[in-house]
Amino acid sequence: MNKSKYIDIDNKTLTWLKSLKDKKEKQRYQNFVVEANKLSLELMTKHPNLIHGIYATSAWLDDNQLLLKSINKPIYCLKQKDINRVSALKDPPAVLCTAYFPNFEEKTPANGSVFYLDKIQDPGNLGQKSAKTYPNTFRYLQPQTIWQNP
Repeated sequence: MNKSKYIDIDNKTLTWLKSLKDKKEKQRYQNFVVEANKLSLELMTKHPNLIHGIYATSAWLDDNQLLLKSINKPIYCLKQKDINRVSALKDPPAVLCTAYFPNFEEKTPANGSVFYLDKIQDPGNLGQKSAKTYPNTFRYLQPQTIWQNP
């Protein structure tokens, strides 16, 4: 691993990462944490402009050196115990990313309605819930776009 390319994490940054679990802090900093390997890789490949920082173990950094060469964002090297401290997951991954809130103004349709979903606790059930709970609302409003709070 080329350690010189990576930044060692300090306590102030760890505290900031941990604070992003709180909705008020996410809104204050306009940042949120992406906490899964697959989601982090997708963010890096499809939306690198939204990345604020990458936080990973040295093993993960070694395995993904090729991808990381194309990303011009701060990359922090952490120990797994540090990731465990800041993660909201029971089984934390080896990588976390912080991302900026997307700019929805760019994606707002010129006409038509937008349906905004907030405080969805389990996004995996969104498809099931929307099919059972929201069908009359969807049929009536016929939204062109559906957004969900990150």
